[in-house]
Amino acid sequence: MISSQFGLEVGQSKDLLRIGRTLMRMSVVVFAISVLIMPGFAQTAEVTAKPLTDTDIQLLRSDLQTGKNDIIAHTMQFTTTESAAFWPLYRDYARDQHSLADERL
Repeated sequence: MISSQFGLEVGQSKDLLRIGRTLMRMSVVVFAISVLIMPGFAQTAEVTAKPLTDTDIQLLRSDLQTGKNDIIAHTMQFTTTESAAFWPLYRDYARDQHSLADERL
């Protein structure tokens, strides 16, 4: 039917279909390869990071401890008496935890 509309014989139309399928398969393979290769080209930026100093670590710890204190104060909602009893104990506990962490490093 279609082959007669375009002036092709049955054998020629089968050959054209086979060629078309082959081209489609090749296109899929080329696309798949390009998808796999592209991330390698995208990640060529060089990153240089300086190591953390002791001062940087102290600042990070201080910020973290301030955040912890805020969470505890907000969550526990201590009375003045409870606060006066709790915070000195907690500061001692936190200092001991920091000492243990320093020993591990």
